[in-house]
Amino acid sequence: MSFRKQWEPVLEKIAKRLAFDEIDVLSQGQVTAHHFYCTTVMDVARHLRQFTRAKDEQGQHDVLKILLKYYRYGRRGKFEIKHGRYRLDIAVDDGRLVISVKTIVDVTVEKVQEKASMVLSLKQEKKYSADRVWIAYFYKFKGQASPKKACKYLLCWIDIDISGVVDVQTLNQDLIAMVQKTKTAVAGKLGVDDKIIIPVDNIMLVEELERESKEKDDLLGAKDELLEAKDDVIDKLEQEKAEQGRAIIEKAKTIDEQTKTIDEQTKTIDEQTKTIDEQTKTIDEQTKTIDEQTKTIADLKKRIGMK
Repeated sequence: MSFRKQWEPVLEKIAKRLAFDEIDVLSQGQVTAHHFYCTTVMDVARHLRQFTRAKDEQGQHDVLKILLKYYRYGRRGKFEIKHGRYRLDIAVDDGRLVISVKTIVDVTVEKVQEKASMVLSLKQEKKYSADRVWIAYFYKFKGQASPKKACKYLLCWIDIDISGVVDVQTLNQDLIAMVQKTKTAVAGKLGVDDKIIIPVDNIMLVEELERESKEKDDLLGAKDELLEAKDDVIDKLEQEKAEQGRAIIEKAKTIDEQTKTIDEQTKTIDEQTKTIDEQTKTIDEQTKTIDEQTKTIADLKKRIGMK
């Protein structure tokens, strides 16, 4: 399955919601300008990032071509119909209506005029048959000053009935008026200065850079959380260590006090033992004296004939 076939079901669903985000439509001559803002446009931006690479301008062209075809004609029409050496972007009703789709990066009035003039020139030279020209591009808000923070872009779609264009000068005048007038009108409806509505140089690159920036911020945030958790663990360990140290000191102090008490008790016992030894010695000496006196008495009795 081709990439376009994979994109179509998703973009068809988005196209059904696109009308809800259309905030302005203005017409002059053969030119009609549509502007879309907010949720659906952000869905388109996200899918541009998902479906295409940052440098793939053809990817932006294919996504917007599919989106706008389903928005205007639903499932009517086919893409990429071969016509001589050219390919028709969109052919509706078996080729009775042919649409050339152009997308612009970093839009200017001159770029819009160049795209339209090129298709008109090819048609006049009968090299390329197109009845309408669709030109699509994005605006963003300078300094991210969007009225709604989540909605960063405006999608602009210029629909030109090229079959009704008389000359390129008139077409260019209508395009100048439409690009300038619609920007002012959109700014008024959004309540912002039109000077802050500026072209997007490359929406895929912008989205990619913002995604990378967000991923980097997320990684840094996760790192900060890990470091904070580490600090908490260290603080807890140090607190536990300090508490354990205090407990050990208290325990050592208790042991010292118990040891001191034991030493004092041992000293008392030693002193008491010494006293007992001294008393025992006195008793022994007294017993010896008594024994000697008893012997002396016995000798005296023997001498005097006493029994």
